[in-house]
Amino acid sequence: MEVSNIKHIQNYIEKVAPPVIFTVKSAEIIDINISVDLLPEEDTISNRNKIKETFNLYFEERACPDMHITAQTFRDLIVDATSLTDATITIEGGDKYITQLQFPVLGAMTMDCFIIINYKKLSDRKLISFGF
Repeated sequence: MEVSNIKHIQNYIEKVAPPVIFTVKSAEIIDINISVDLLPEEDTISNRNKIKETFNLYFEERACPDMHITAQTFRDLIVDATSLTDATITIEGGDKYITQLQFPVLGAMTMDCFIIINYKKLSDRKLISFGF
């Protein structure tokens, strides 16, 4: 069976419901760069690995558009997920709000280790910081 008024239908659609042109965008990837400072007595390779695993898991399961990312959230996450008593977290650029057109991913993560080297005289003590 053939439709005889196809031209009439096409003209009607063009007048009443013109085609809609729209742009599709993918979400902008936002790197969240984090610095972690641990208490000297809790700064171990094991604890560092637990923190990295915890952050990776958080970003895999919880990261999404339209969310707030705060240093306090990561601090609580570390203390709750590990046996650490405290940690100082710094997010590069401060706390962030991720819009609906953005997607957060874990960027660079640095952990500082502070070592005090003792010399014979107390006045010769030096504080050396190594970033990992």
